[in-house]
Amino acid sequence: MAPRPRKPRNKGLEPNLYPTRNSYQYKNPLTGESFGMGTDRVKANRAAKIINQKLMREPDLVNRVLGAITVGAVIQRFREEFIPERGYSRNYMDQVELRLKRIERDLGEQAWESIDLGHLSDWLKPLTREVYIKLRGTWIDIYKFACSVGLSERNLAEATLVKKSGEKLRKRWTLETYRPVYAKAEPWLQVAMDFAVTSLQRRIDLVNIHKKRDFDEAGRILVLQQKTGKRIAIKVGGGLEEVIARAKQLHPFCPFVIAHRPDRNRKSPKNPKEHPFQITTDYLTKAIAKVRDESGVFVGWPKEETPTLHELRSFGAHLYEEAGYPIEYIQALLGHADEKMTEHYLSGYGDKWQEVAAELPLSYR
Repeated sequence: MAPRPRKPRNKGLEPNLYPTRNSYQYKNPLTGESFGMGTDRVKANRAAKIINQKLMREPDLVNRVLGAITVGAVIQRFREEFIPERGYSRNYMDQVELRLKRIERDLGEQAWESIDLGHLSDWLKPLTREVYIKLRGTWIDIYKFACSVGLSERNLAEATLVKKSGEKLRKRWTLETYRPVYAKAEPWLQVAMDFAVTSLQRRIDLVNIHKKRDFDEAGRILVLQQKTGKRIAIKVGGGLEEVIARAKQLHPFCPFVIAHRPDRNRKSPKNPKEHPFQITTDYLTKAIAKVRDESGVFVGWPKEETPTLHELRSFGAHLYEEAGYPIEYIQALLGHADEKMTEHYLSGYGDKWQEVAAELPLSYR
């Protein structure tokens, strides 16, 4: 039911928000209950707006009768017409889908034309910094699509507040912290750690590398990186060759490089496995975190600063750089599209000194 027309003294207040003698109250239109909203008009108005948005999840009958386009309908078209043209990897598409479902859950039944800059800003505001950044990016893409098909005249999402990603808290692995953790790990986990450090691949790719299917006749490892969709062929040599040999010797009957015999063979519909010894990304992450904590190396460290499986990529990249390999070589292994991202992975290992020359002859004297 639409709220009654506002009285002159209530002008400028959100629906269902009313002034009392010295403060403001919000009346729930569904239950009739009233709640104190404090004395600050601006804060009370903002809170009432958010509450109204939450209560508007039920289908709007007027919009349905008039055939108004809903946010959910625009998102569905975005799925069908925009996303397939982007060439996203499967992993990234899963992340985008989670964001779209969240938007549908909160705003899907609202009329597309009813969403203004204030609505969008208020919806984004309560989110944590990193979630805010990602969902704002998704909204920008949705509006790009909406503008391209004539559903919007401008990209409202681009006008919302820009937030920078927070500073990375996790510290890097060093030889002093890595070695005692590695020494405490079981043989299968040592293989996984060595494989991560020498190959520089992401965890989703590490756990899925098959001993036969992903090796060509020349012995190279063929990796279709799931995050970027990039295809790289890794020439096996040096330490990596030894890691592969150990993996084959450790579990000769399991077709995956990283393998571990579980205590119990439990089948999960969420994470179906080709072989009982195959490792999931979550299991590998937790296994490294467990042995890291048991090593005692990081006692007293804040939990959010202790390095994880992911930081092994930057650790390996740093070791390649220390061994004299050029940044182009490291960039290719990491699968980065540009040198800037590789530099980011190599940061955090002390200040880099840029070598320059001062060789001006004294002929000017």
